[in-house]
Amino acid sequence: MIDILTALVPQIYASSPTTEEIDEAQEWASEKSNIESSEPLFSFIYDGKLSSDILKTWDVERAEEELDEHRTQRTLTYTDSTTGLQVRCVMVIWKNYPNVEWTVYFKNIGSANTPVLSSIQAIDTGF
Repeated sequence: MIDILTALVPQIYASSPTTEEIDEAQEWASEKSNIESSEPLFSFIYDGKLSSDILKTWDVERAEEELDEHRTQRTLTYTDSTTGLQVRCVMVIWKNYPNVEWTVYFKNIGSANTPVLSSIQAIDTGF
């Protein structure tokens, strides 16, 4: 006899990501977190200027931390030494799944108000 519930509920099948998919995601994340060779994942306008133009002139630091056996966190911190605006992009790269997460933070570390920030895009990149 067939279990009625089993017959009525469709079977759901999951698939595991391939090694190639995981490698591609990690390569993409490495490229996007490379200080010298990449445009940031995000964009904004600051004092009427595009972030893609001005971030090249700011001080930048990169840090990396192993969160656990499955995740690495990379942090890029851009600082405008003139106005004190600090932009921090925190990326979490998964080792066992083709997934990259990031959050962008803005902070004024100067003693005066910063110029106007506008058109903030947390994601401004191609895939």
